[in-house]
Amino acid sequence: MRSLILILTLCLCSLLTADEMPAVYDAAVAGDDLIQTPQKPVQITVDFDKPLIDIDQHFYGINVHPIPAKVAFRDQELVAQLKPDVIRIMGTHRTHWYRDDQNKSVTVRSSISTEPGQFDFTELDALVQGIKAVGAEPYLAIGFGAPKWLADPTGSQRLRRVSKDRLGEYAQFMADVVKHLNLQKQYKIKWVTIDNEPENLEYPLEDYITLVKLATAAIKSIDPTIQINGPVTGYATWKQPDGRKISFSSSLQMLKDAGLDYDGIDWHIYATNPQLIFKTVDIVKRTYPDKPLIISELNRDWRYAGKGGKLSAKRNTDWYAVAWLAHTYDGLQKMGVSQVHYFCLGNSFFGLFDYHHTKVHPNYHLFRLMTQQLGRKRVTTTSSDEAIGVIATVDQNKPAILIYNRAQETVTVHYKLPTNQTVQSWTLDEKWYDANKTITDGNTTLLTPQTITDTPTEWTIPARGVILLNGWEM
Repeated sequence: MRSLILILTLCLCSLLTADEMPAVYDAAVAGDDLIQTPQKPVQITVDFDKPLIDIDQHFYGINVHPIPAKVAFRDQELVAQLKPDVIRIMGTHRTHWYRDDQNKSVTVRSSISTEPGQFDFTELDALVQGIKAVGAEPYLAIGFGAPKWLADPTGSQRLRRVSKDRLGEYAQFMADVVKHLNLQKQYKIKWVTIDNEPENLEYPLEDYITLVKLATAAIKSIDPTIQINGPVTGYATWKQPDGRKISFSSSLQMLKDAGLDYDGIDWHIYATNPQLIFKTVDIVKRTYPDKPLIISELNRDWRYAGKGGKLSAKRNTDWYAVAWLAHTYDGLQKMGVSQVHYFCLGNSFFGLFDYHHTKVHPNYHLFRLMTQQLGRKRVTTTSSDEAIGVIATVDQNKPAILIYNRAQETVTVHYKLPTNQTVQSWTLDEKWYDANKTITDGNTTLLTPQTITDTPTEWTIPARGVILLNGWEM
């Protein structure tokens, strides 16, 4: 099994240096994080006196798929229980899918602007207010695509780019959005991006560079304090009008060489193997050192239709995803990533719960554990086997230890807690999840701890699950 992992890693290295990766790429191109079950107990250590890193106060982010606020925040407490730091939204268009009284599928699309100079901010205001109501901060992508009246008729009619001669109008449109949000409404939004996934909008690289420069100047003239992040590209090639296919790393370097000095570097990555995700961080760090790092869309697969959509739903929402997310968050925190936005909140293919609010998915409980029961000041840990990962924190003399199992069978871990006090033990396993995933009247059963009064030295970590220990003081 370990040789298989080595082969997958070598394949990963060779595949990802090629500029010819397809724009629509396979999220499983690097294989999966297959880890052999240890044959003997795993030894872990936690050094509470040795600081490791501080988890950024904006690390735990979530995307709201471009749906109306009344859908996204229909069950406000369900969202509030996640305690997200930041919630990212698309600013221009909304799509509402539902079934009418005759059980027919209905799709309603809306935009904040249907003609030049005219705006209806009702829905955008509701989204920002919904985000603030659950205690999170808004992150705004001014896009995905331009309003119809600005769209280039030669481009995609679904994902609308703007022609070269109208980029100044689009920049002013973006500034008008920020003016409403931060000057007129005083929402104090800290971060925006200039559209979303320009490679999918099919912008020529030169046009996108012009747009960023124009929009940055226009937005900063309205609010000099706002941070403009980018380029918001997915991990895919960027096809140009002359037929060139520019890789993720090459396009990033070309944008930097063109003088694009973002306040933070924002990109998207969907991958079944966390090593590919970590690789993108290395690429970004090399190109834009010393910039805040934001992964504004993250999950195991990006597809949402057909056979690919069914596989995507399985990858993103089944039990296997729990250890994947724990390991991914662990690595991204240690690499210094500032924000990671899980994609997404409520969606049957990707969400922490499904679109119709009938059940939560497994990562709902892991996300909540990490935001509510872990601290932010990580300390040094070790594990004698890669199957077991450890995230430990101590904030205000209150320790917490999260132990996650990447193997597909239970693993025995040896560790003696440094206390004789009562301890809380939170166990997230597949059996408990299956029995408690239903949402009823906007609520779901929340994971609760067991109280431990003795001091065991042996712990059984569930397959692809986690145990979190806290509740005592140093």
